Amino acid sequence: MPRPLPGRLAALLIAVLAVAGCETPPPAALPDITFANLPGLSLDLARIEVAQSYDPPLSEPHVDHLLQTPPMSVLRRWAEERLIPIGPAGTGTLTIVDASIVEEALARTPGLSGVLRQEQSERYTARFAVRLDFEDPNTGQSGYSEASIERSITVAENATLNDRERVWFELTEQTAHDLDARFEEELRQSVPELVRR
Repeated sequence: MPRPLPGRLAALLIAVLAVAGCETPPPAALPDITFANLPGLSLDLARIEVAQSYDPPLSEPHVDHLLQTPPMSVLRRWAEERLIPIGPAGTGTLTIVDASIVEEALARTPGLSGVLRQEQSERYTARFAVRLDFEDPNTGQSGYSEASIERSITVAENATLNDRERVWFELTEQTAHDLDARFEEELRQSVPELVRR
């Protein structure tokens, strides 16, 4: 028959188990953000390279580096899935100029009324911007087109980490699709000769 644990050891074991039971659940896996369901933008270029001038700060108030799928990765995938080179010559460079998400603390209602009500505590603002530069050495034609978009969302003070990650995911997805629409519009207006379809 096993001997009972000493009192202090038993209490310590119970405390450890209690803390383990209260741990935050692991983050829920989120789906991929993809643009494969959209028709490709066929461009009169032989090659399109993707570059970035945005350098994630990796510190507050930025949170874009905390996302399961950072906006930089989403915009790279967008460029690869949406911009289709079909021309005989010419090179384009799609530069990711901004892929940031910034957190801002919101003012709280002072006094007892603020304690008794659930309020929105943070605002997250996504700013995405891209620029396409292109050149055709055969014709000497060159030019550029650019687009930027901004979108914000707030979260409640009782939001869990999983809640916030879901909000960040939705903000990233919606802002990326907004940017896609804005970029196509700008491209067709500024350099219509580049767009084959």
